[in-house]
Amino acid sequence: MRPSKAYGPVAITAALFALALIGPSTAAAGPTVLCEKAEAVCAAANIYTGHFEAVAEEPTFLTTSGDIICDESVLLGNALGLGSPLLIHLELLTFSGDCLLNESTTECEVVATGLGLLLLLRTAANLGFVQSHAKVLVNCPTAAIHCPYGGLPLFHVAGSPNKETLATIKADEVLLAGESLFCPAETKFDALYEVQLPDPIVISG
Repeated sequence: MRPSKAYGPVAITAALFALALIGPSTAAAGPTVLCEKAEAVCAAANIYTGHFEAVAEEPTFLTTSGDIICDESVLLGNALGLGSPLLIHLELLTFSGDCLLNESTTECEVVATGLGLLLLLRTAANLGFVQSHAKVLVNCPTAAIHCPYGGLPLFHVAGSPNKETLATIKADEVLLAGESLFCPAETKFDALYEVQLPDPIVISG
């Protein structure tokens, strides 16, 4: 799947403004970087850039028409250097295996229709928010669900607290914006992505 077209200055400025609306403490958190060592201010030699990979088991779309649970979701990206927020270019987002409605035989398909950016902003030591610009289509033909989801959902991010624990991106029943008449009245996304690469990694400044 090809990445969506590059974001211009206006789009990135709008995204920064949206992140600033999270709250004063978040907006004042300062520059963000992925650091290969546990440093409050990451030394230039320890700043991580490059391949980014995270995997979630049983990502779930909680809808008023029933719960859609997929076996697995994988996201791949390319992390840039120091930024406020840090930019991660999303290169692939998949929902694989079975995606079933209400744990029945009703099959659904979840496909990324737009990628773009993940914007990571540090909020505290080794913690942050990531804002997703991805778009997905959820299609359950026999249940009359054909719903494109957009918006700019926010997920919680935690760096690796130690070498034995992976960094995580957590969607805790995040409300999604449906964009058609064939969407359930309300949909929330619930998933825990574990960051496979880079590992270990710390959210620093």
